[in-house]
Amino acid sequence: MKGRISPNPDKITSKTFCHTGGYRSKGEELVYHLLKDIIKYQDWYILYSYQIPNNQHINKPEGSDIDFLIIDKKMGFICLEVKSSIIKYEDQIFYNKDRSKNIWKVIDSPFDQIKSNKDSLRSMINESDNYFFNWLVVFPETLTFKHKEFDSHSVILSADMNSDELVEKIKNKVRYNRKFHLKEFPNNFYSEMNSKEINS
Repeated sequence: MKGRISPNPDKITSKTFCHTGGYRSKGEELVYHLLKDIIKYQDWYILYSYQIPNNQHINKPEGSDIDFLIIDKKMGFICLEVKSSIIKYEDQIFYNKDRSKNIWKVIDSPFDQIKSNKDSLRSMINESDNYFFNWLVVFPETLTFKHKEFDSHSVILSADMNSDELVEKIKNKVRYNRKFHLKEFPNNFYSEMNSKEINS
């Protein structure tokens, strides 16, 4: 085992992926078990449902959580926002398929949500530690999602839900963003983390 994931697999129960109202996130469960396999060969430290305190979130007074926070000493922080079931986007509105009732429900933009969480996380980190921050949205049960408003590098779909594809998708997003930042901010240099910093 090269990496770590929290909570540990032996701590997982039937309630781990349940949310308010008893809703169980099949998508988060799928992603967790995939990441659990990935850390066998990737030296990643992964936190499930990382809480951003209510007094440190830049947009939500009640606080929020990052579904999965991946920490890598070279790539920095990668935030994943997972949306279960089928997701669609029409007329600038996001919908989630409620399979139990066979209806579409309006949901908040997962892109706005994860970007806000990523920015809140960045504000919690010492500014002198210039780490690299990235984010992706994961739709593990959605086959297609193509819209010109959204960067394809930032979306993980059901076809990407295997170890090799998921790792490559995450690394591609980091590479893509690094190239962009290098072009826009050529004098910016990003810090690498050591084991002590990752553990803290």
